[in-house]
Amino acid sequence: MDLPRNFKTDREFLSRHRDILQLQSGEAKILICPSLQGRVFTSTAEGDDGFSFGWINYDLIALGKLLKHCNNWGGEDRFWIGPEGGQFSIFFPPGAKYDLIDWQTPAPIDSESWSLVSNDGRRAVLNKSMELLNTSGNLLKAMAVREITVYSETEVRSSLGLEVTEKVKIVGFQSVNSLSNMSEFSWTRETGMLSIWILGQFISTEKTTVILPYNKEAAGSLINDTYFGKIDNDRLKVLDEVFLFKGDG
Repeated sequence: MDLPRNFKTDREFLSRHRDILQLQSGEAKILICPSLQGRVFTSTAEGDDGFSFGWINYDLIALGKLLKHCNNWGGEDRFWIGPEGGQFSIFFPPGAKYDLIDWQTPAPIDSESWSLVSNDGRRAVLNKSMELLNTSGNLLKAMAVREITVYSETEVRSSLGLEVTEKVKIVGFQSVNSLSNMSEFSWTRETGMLSIWILGQFISTEKTTVILPYNKEAAGSLINDTYFGKIDNDRLKVLDEVFLFKGDG
């Protein structure tokens, strides 16, 4: 982008290419795009002139065309479905060889619009009816629902149980996501089933730190830090109740 990047310029850019819905509480604002799966593209804690936290793929959006296999539009909070691999994958058709030429992201989470059910300025609800054929040849019918809410600074502080000085600017939002079986059969170990992922892409800086709370009493491993290779100790620190992850990209 040629313009200085802030929340306002991101909103203007996205509005030129897509339908955009703004939710806000005071100076805290987020941008949602119903035609791109109801993803939260970006947020700010300081109004129109504030820093825009979400990573946006400007080139792909401006291109106005769909790419093969997958379209990474960007966004702070976007809906994704698994499994991607295995006999119940929804990314490979029956008989696939599990290579890139056969891999295809399902349209309901890649290119298709979701329906806006309601919007009151701070909370929006979207849904999507979908049919997904897995590698085993079973057609899974589902209804996905996303409920996205922007919280006030008071609500954020209360939820986190923190005393935060007013000098610290806050934007807090939450997406609650569900996936209901609409098939005429149960999803079982024999038919396969679906899972929900929520992915986030943010602008990285040398000072960006991701704070990940965890439950010390939970069973199993607390975190998977080898997803795309082991994370170095200087990038991931384990504290008493949270993980700290360096978000410099």
